[in-house]
Amino acid sequence: MTQTSAFVGIVARTGSAVAVAVTGPPRRPEFAGRWPIDLVPDELPRQPYHAAAHADPSDADEIVHRVERAAMAAAEKALREVASTVGVAAVGLLVKPTARAPTTVAEVVRSHVAMHAAEGELYREALMSAAELLGVPVQAVTPDALPHAAEQVRALGVAAGRPWRREEKDAARCALAAMTGS
Repeated sequence: MTQTSAFVGIVARTGSAVAVAVTGPPRRPEFAGRWPIDLVPDELPRQPYHAAAHADPSDADEIVHRVERAAMAAAEKALREVASTVGVAAVGLLVKPTARAPTTVAEVVRSHVAMHAAEGELYREALMSAAELLGVPVQAVTPDALPHAAEQVRALGVAAGRPWRREEKDAARCALAAMTGS
């Protein structure tokens, strides 16, 4: 059986993500699958910079690095699972524009806003790196670049069934953006 090439859209949240795959032409895409992605095991903090802010300074870097390694491994495993189900032509990953986080853990934990920005960046980077590691083209999609595609997203949601929340809808829109290269 030959796999159909699918375009996968991913929306990351703190410690998790959702992937939605679509096939077919952009005007009439077909739902090909949905995968929840847990990026952090239960024994690690989902908000590593917040945890580092409350930890002994000598432990702060290691807390963040452990979560980075776990997120990368989980992202790679999840994308391999997706690829084993549908042939992945490209990935569109939702990237919300934020101010660039400081480069060291010690600098990040001085600002609550910077902690949130760094955590978002950590999970997006894990997903982006995992796609690149697997040789899958990945496209960063900003919210303002998401195609509106209300009719297509509604039809995809009917085919997918519940849940079809904003995360799934945005992931489908990221997949459509990857499909059209927009």
